[in-house]
Amino acid sequence: MSITRCVDLSAARWLEQRDENWSRLAARDPVAFDKYARLRFIPDPAYPAQTEGDAQRDPEGLSDNEQLGVVLAELAHYTGTPDDCYFCIWDGWPSFTADDPTPKISIPGRDYFLFHGTLEDVADWDAQIKTLLDDIEAPTPAFVWPADRTWCVTCDIDPHFASIGASPAAIDRLKVRFTGDRVSFDGAEFAVEQALFNRAEFVGNGVSFSKVRFTGNQMSFDRTEFKSKQVSFNGADFTGDQVSFGGAEFAGGHASFDEAQFTSTRTNFTPILSDGVIWSFVGANLTSMAELPDGLCARYSQSTIWPQHLGDIPENWVIVQRQRRFTDIDREDLA
Repeated sequence: MSITRCVDLSAARWLEQRDENWSRLAARDPVAFDKYARLRFIPDPAYPAQTEGDAQRDPEGLSDNEQLGVVLAELAHYTGTPDDCYFCIWDGWPSFTADDPTPKISIPGRDYFLFHGTLEDVADWDAQIKTLLDDIEAPTPAFVWPADRTWCVTCDIDPHFASIGASPAAIDRLKVRFTGDRVSFDGAEFAVEQALFNRAEFVGNGVSFSKVRFTGNQMSFDRTEFKSKQVSFNGADFTGDQVSFGGAEFAGGHASFDEAQFTSTRTNFTPILSDGVIWSFVGANLTSMAELPDGLCARYSQSTIWPQHLGDIPENWVIVQRQRRFTDIDREDLA
């Protein structure tokens, strides 16, 4: 066991010295990073006053701690100190008693006990914390950060999500490297100079770019690996200058471009055609395509569009949800 309780709190004093409102700090991360994301443990509310108990949640999905572990495993690639990490746990969990003599980190409204370990320990978080605290449950960490503070993850007791502050590269990795059941960019608008997904890998049951709108100079999926069982570009609007699927590999079961508008100035649609893939271009406008690749057999397949519930979320936030059966990225920062 390498997760230990800390008596020396010097590594966490930086949290006490932050100027943010305590509720902003606890729920949304320190304002100290270039880009932010949310990891939703359950979907955002679908209607006013909805309770968490009414939210649709897969009974076989990953627990909050397991979902957090997936994110931390990805963030391990973006720190130079993966074996030197800190974890704050709120003192209000039943695992702790009021007379616990261990010193605590304090911000207005919250007190925390400090723990130390490695990112590899997170894979065994529940078992280690249960043993360490002699309890039947493992509290979710409220703050996690490596010693070099290249990123920070917060998970307050009130919101239904964790917040991630990190470099743009780290957040981008979370967007395109998740291998959960479904990944969605539905409704996103790419109006920037370049929107590149080159060599991205989508693994799972579904990835959706339905109703995306591209009006920029270049949108590229060159050598992207679409290994998902269902890939949907239904209703996508490619009206920019260049769109390219050069060498993109579609190795799943269905690739659907129903009602997609290929009216860009130049379209390079030369994907790698894998046996058994069903292609669908029902109602699609292929104006900028000279022809479909040889060997492509397009048939009808059912499209899938996943709903969005964005709520009041800052424009520069990426929304990321991961469960065993559902991963949803609703909005991205393209500025």
